[in-house]
Amino acid sequence: MKLPRRNFLHLAAGAAALPAISRIARAQAYPARPVRIIVSSAAGSAMGVHGRLQRPDCENPVIIKKYPDRRLYNTATHTFMTLDDLADLVRQGIELTIHETKSGKDITRSVLLHIILERESKVDQNLLPTAFLRQLIRFYGHSMQMIVPVFLDVSLRFFIREQEKLRHQAISASSQETEM
Repeated sequence: MKLPRRNFLHLAAGAAALPAISRIARAQAYPARPVRIIVSSAAGSAMGVHGRLQRPDCENPVIIKKYPDRRLYNTATHTFMTLDDLADLVRQGIELTIHETKSGKDITRSVLLHIILERESKVDQNLLPTAFLRQLIRFYGHSMQMIVPVFLDVSLRFFIREQEKLRHQAISASSQETEM
């Protein structure tokens, strides 16, 4: 099999970057162990959840069942939910998986993409710039396609960590000002 030089260079660069990226991703795994959260509020609301805040690789996420009539059922709270309720759970850091009841197929990814699509379609809630979306589309079928998800994951984890540092610095700076 003969590869054009450009494709070979992309593959070689990607292969060289993978070990470093995976070390960074493992070093930034947060939190180190599952944390149980129990929130009490009105039954049926998104806050009435007895779930777990977990790392993505933990084994007990909240299971959501999707029925053929497109209704979503939270097995932890025994209530039906909307996409907005699911978005609230994700914002709270609760790991969840969504399964079709008929086939048992895991459809978590497609439902999360649906939530993002609905948010992006609102005029004032654009998080993903058009140029970024175009570039993502260009990566499909490209030799770098395998590296892009890892790179985006590591970059987002780094961004979150730096955001936390800034938040802690702002809190400590404001507490020092009030002491003076």
